[in-house]
Amino acid sequence: MKVLVAMNAFKGALSSTKATHALASGLRAGFPEAEIIERPLADGGDGTLEVMASALGKRAVTEYTEVSGPLGERLKAPVLLVPDEKMAVVESALACGIALLPPGVKDPSRASSYGVGELIRHAIKRGSKTVLVGVGGTATNDGGIGMAQALGALVLDGEDKAVSPGTRGLLEVSRVLPGELPGLCRGIRVLVACDVSNPLTGPEGATATYGPQKGIRPEEIVDIDAAMEHYGTILERDLGAKVLGIPRAGAGGGLAAGLKAFLGGELLDGARFIMEQAGVIEALQTADVVITGEGSMDSQTRKGKAPQALASEARAKGKAVIAVAGSLTIDFLESLPDGFSGAFSICPGPVSLNEAIQNTEIWLFLTGKHLGAVLRMGAFSRMAAFDTGQSGGPQERSYGGIMVRKGSNSGLEVLLIKDRFGVYAPPKGHLEPGEEPAEGAVREVLEETGVLGKIIAEIGDTTYAYLDPFGVPTKKSVTYFLMTPVSEAGPTPQLGETVDAAWISEDRLFNLPSYPNNADIIRKALDMYRRLAPP
Repeated sequence: MKVLVAMNAFKGALSSTKATHALASGLRAGFPEAEIIERPLADGGDGTLEVMASALGKRAVTEYTEVSGPLGERLKAPVLLVPDEKMAVVESALACGIALLPPGVKDPSRASSYGVGELIRHAIKRGSKTVLVGVGGTATNDGGIGMAQALGALVLDGEDKAVSPGTRGLLEVSRVLPGELPGLCRGIRVLVACDVSNPLTGPEGATATYGPQKGIRPEEIVDIDAAMEHYGTILERDLGAKVLGIPRAGAGGGLAAGLKAFLGGELLDGARFIMEQAGVIEALQTADVVITGEGSMDSQTRKGKAPQALASEARAKGKAVIAVAGSLTIDFLESLPDGFSGAFSICPGPVSLNEAIQNTEIWLFLTGKHLGAVLRMGAFSRMAAFDTGQSGGPQERSYGGIMVRKGSNSGLEVLLIKDRFGVYAPPKGHLEPGEEPAEGAVREVLEETGVLGKIIAEIGDTTYAYLDPFGVPTKKSVTYFLMTPVSEAGPTPQLGETVDAAWISEDRLFNLPSYPNNADIIRKALDMYRRLAPP
């Protein structure tokens, strides 16, 4: 079975890369035979630069430059440059992200996208002709005014003075002028990776939908949304750019609209675009199951977020999709968005946000481990049906030995190995080139247990099914030989597949975890030993 793990960031806790790896590690622990593919997600918000850097590999280099943070503080922020392609990637959240704010401080009246403009300016100065700007995860609701000002545009109030930062500036806008911007940005293509599909204004717009989580009070929403509407009309009047009533313009607190109006930015479905760039769409083609999610999954998940975009792609290809999140709202659970087959929270019970953030990594691992165990049981159910009469499919042949000796209490003992799943079985394996079945069986027993044996007789064949490294049920026919040890050395388990090797007394043999048909072939070996072994 092939499982694609593609997680978005758990904001404040783990990047998409770390979240993906934590869940994938748990899956491998619960379902070791499965092929687990890790493809971190991003949609233009947090983690976009990291995911793109991984996808671009050695073609890309990260440079840091000093920019203005969300509240005007100076900070170092990265730009991803791809010199050979004259391309750059800018993640707005790294310049004006909500995660950059001090704990408990949210002030959209002052929060500005100015630092994003500074990052774009740096990319252009370094020779970039195409700039991809991810606009999600911002602390701002300024319509991209700060970004435009940093690039030399003039956003003026009624007295022809530069407007204030943040939503205060929205309330002051009277007119806009391109200023220095056309000269700086001539010949520059701007791609805007939008993490949501919301329009700029209205009930589904930037202010009404995302303003509250950025600190806009309920009583402020109507006035600020009206100011954003007025700003949109000014952009169309003064720059000829229509930003009202179009999908994605509300992404990044209207930053997407500003990029479109001032820079001619192309508003893209960020999740889809980055999934293509990062190899997620390619990996989806051959996956059997997809696991995706992020810190919180709610009604906003449907509006262009990366997990929803992946689920929609997977549904079109007939793939099962499991959602894993820190928080799942009741509206999400009662009406799963299109493409999702089920949803699970990693939290073990009612917990504080701080506790959840501190334990995200281990809880993702544990959730992955249990999901892996469930998927493995499902695969084994298929395997059981395969083993009890279904024809066709892959088949292998192996050779092994059931070594028997007399125990200290006059009863018989059988040499068994214990595999990494805690299951006991007689040692077996494949023949080496040119090897006869009997000598191959002796060698396999020696290699897996450290005990050299001699063959008394051929016991016969048994057939069982197992999961190959890709989770495919495969039949295996094993020819076993009855053996007895030629020395008292060992047992010493082979490192790797074998966890332990031990002599097991006859009275314990059939109470141990074992594979189907093992008990029958071991009983047959004991009966043969009693008949054929020397007294």
